[in-house]
Amino acid sequence: MLRDFQQPGTKEISSQAQRRRTDRISIAIAIEVSGIDLTGHEFVEPARTEFVNSDGASILIRRTLGPGQEIVIRRVGYKQDAAARVIGQVGIQTEGHVYGIALLNPNISFWGIHFPPRSEADKALVRILLACCACRTRQVSNLDEFEFEIFEANQRISRPCAKCGGLTIWKLVEAGETSVEESKEAPSESAAPDAHVPLPSRDRRRQPRTRMRLAACLRQPLGVEEVVTVVDISRGGVRFRTPKQYPVEQWVEIAVPFTRGGANIFVPGRIVWEKNINDNLKEYGIQYVK
Repeated sequence: MLRDFQQPGTKEISSQAQRRRTDRISIAIAIEVSGIDLTGHEFVEPARTEFVNSDGASILIRRTLGPGQEIVIRRVGYKQDAAARVIGQVGIQTEGHVYGIALLNPNISFWGIHFPPRSEADKALVRILLACCACRTRQVSNLDEFEFEIFEANQRISRPCAKCGGLTIWKLVEAGETSVEESKEAPSESAAPDAHVPLPSRDRRRQPRTRMRLAACLRQPLGVEEVVTVVDISRGGVRFRTPKQYPVEQWVEIAVPFTRGGANIFVPGRIVWEKNINDNLKEYGIQYVK
């Protein structure tokens, strides 16, 4: 078990996690997902699982979901429903988005698979020190497999915050980082000019940027593409402009530079912030994802 304040980096945590036992099963189960989407409309969407365990699953679905969103899932051919919460996005494929979900009632044998009972300690894959990005409260958190997979992919995870009274975004506490008590006047990440627009992290800002004007092709799941204008580029990502609206946290693929009819190479990335330039133009930042 990790010590509370001897915080290793993500690579060291990942190495420890890989050595832990797991009850996760790789299996494709056809399911039906229903709920209210990010635009406020009801939906019913076919999907499938990639992995399942006693507490949740990773699912592949075309529709865009958001962290903390509650959905209802049903196995195709069965009448039993289960309420679940979206933990976050794990990846992107040509068929759609991959999300980690947690069953709100994990005691039910929803998947039709018998899982040996485990204690709460056994369910936790890693134990790490996280900080709420809104109020900067620190908390030693036990993450299960799907939670840690989402955290490893995004370096962020949505979790309930008792002080904020709801779901908030949590990040890893870095070595030497001051607490709220040590620096009450230090601005938190939620103190950005627009609280709904995450700004680039310190790690991304450290990387040198090269300003340039060239064409790039942005590809969403299901093959929807748009040619956008790159403003600058770094080893960690790309800044581009477009008149179209993209949700922050959406996973995409991007080819930089882009030539129509050429041998373009698309790499996966995640939109991490947006900025309004004017009424007809927006600017976005993409972070490359390994």
